[in-house]
Amino acid sequence: MQYHWENHTSAMRDLMQETEKLSSWFKNYITAHDQLPSEIRRRLDFEEKQQKLVDRFRREMGALVTEEMARRDDFAESFGRYLPESLCPGLDEDVVMVEVSPSHVKSSLRAAIEARDEANAAKNEEVRSPCNSNEEVGSKK
Repeated sequence: MQYHWENHTSAMRDLMQETEKLSSWFKNYITAHDQLPSEIRRRLDFEEKQQKLVDRFRREMGALVTEEMARRDDFAESFGRYLPESLCPGLDEDVVMVEVSPSHVKSSLRAAIEARDEANAAKNEEVRSPCNSNEEVGSKK
């Protein structure tokens, strides 16, 4: 009888431990789902900051390169004919321009959200289509 009781108690303890583990797992599951919207927003904000930085870099780099090309042209116009090419090889090379790739930052997360939003917008348009209106068919105004 004592052996049976010990086995039963041990099995009950094991079940209680497993239940506690499952309970903890589901609490974390709920917490993770509660935190998901703020994490998505944080990541999208980061992506927007990156895109703004890329856009600013591209604008500033474009302006810098345009200015450099003009200054090189001015130099070549003013002094180029007096300098032999062998004196400074590479002086007539084009401006090196650094580019950021990709030029548009768009994560698969943002793409999925945009696709979902487009699908929802399409569904909303279907609901508002004239075919679903309350007007009688063939009625004249």
